[in-house]
Amino acid sequence: MDLVLSTNRLGRNLLVTLPAGIHAGALRRLSPDLFQEVAESGRSHVVFDCSSVEVMDSEDLQELERMGQVLRMMGRRATVCGMRPGVAFTAAVLEVELKALEFVGTLDEIEIE
Repeated sequence: MDLVLSTNRLGRNLLVTLPAGIHAGALRRLSPDLFQEVAESGRSHVVFDCSSVEVMDSEDLQELERMGQVLRMMGRRATVCGMRPGVAFTAAVLEVELKALEFVGTLDEIEIE
């Protein structure tokens, strides 16, 4: 799946919309563009909207965690919103640690900075 980074600005937040069917390889290819945009824009908070993503395996979730770790090292916050129950269940069952990420249910819960 060839993807283009889909971002929107919400104040000092950067909203990254993950499309249905996203996978770890695509996330890895998009990471440099995301990190560059964050560095150049000075955005302090990256929000990953996963509401369209129905399935993520452990590799996908680990790649999202790595992105969160890099953003944290850059001094930014990383939040996942809209994670579907099946994806959350998969992360719990596979014991994937997602410590670098914050979680909220919907975009309405994101504080606009």
